[in-house]
Amino acid sequence: MYISEISRLEVLGYHKLTSEEESYFKDVFSFVPIIFPSQEIFDTAIAIRKSHNLKLGDSLIAATALANNLSIYTRNLSDFEKVKSMRCIDPLR
Repeated sequence: MYISEISRLEVLGYHKLTSEEESYFKDVFSFVPIIFPSQEIFDTAIAIRKSHNLKLGDSLIAATALANNLSIYTRNLSDFEKVKSMRCIDPLR
């Protein structure tokens, strides 16, 4: 399991995050390897954003998964499923 630095930013930057949730996610992020965006990831994110009209953060997360041959675990399947070359899994299904 890996986490994109963009996912970490989105989770910890969420304005309705409670202090309990923040503490929980900080603990998770301290144990899971974080993948930082490279030039390749940014270039892929540009192509994804143009072709699938994804938000900036989602484009970067998708590009990170593609560049590292990883699946995405998300509750937001509808946006990510637009990128057909990527495997998306809802962890609660």
